[in-house]
Amino acid sequence: MNRIARLLIATVASFILISATGAPEASAARGWCRFDPVIMVDGQLADVFVGSTLEMLLSATGPVKIEVIIPTGSNGYVILTDLGFLKGYSIVFKQSSSLVRTATHTQIQVRVYAPAKSSTLPVTVTFAPRSLSSSLWQILIGTSASGYANQWVSLTTK
Repeated sequence: MNRIARLLIATVASFILISATGAPEASAARGWCRFDPVIMVDGQLADVFVGSTLEMLLSATGPVKIEVIIPTGSNGYVILTDLGFLKGYSIVFKQSSSLVRTATHTQIQVRVYAPAKSSTLPVTVTFAPRSLSSSLWQILIGTSASGYANQWVSLTTK
């Protein structure tokens, strides 16, 4: 790895640690960090926020696995990713005939697996659509789910 890439990774990691420690979780009084790949489903942008405690940055053992299941005939793409828990992501789109797609709504399911040294680390997953216009019309609906490292955390939109 060249010197510039190492410096960039160190700078981003430092920024993440500094900013995350400045926003402690109220109930547990410890730092919380959240990362988000940006995806597009049927023309609408959405964030898939994956969060855990700061311990996850040191405990992650591999890339965060994300499965985005969309209705048959829908289109899904990864637009942008960050460093995840410093291990990156493995993101796949799958299609399912059990999910609903209409002209005004696309139902999706998101499954996230965050591998770590400890299975006691909490993991939250939030699916948050972005609006591309000033109107309130969106085809995607947001939701969230909680679980732990080393297990699949799943959510399905309505």
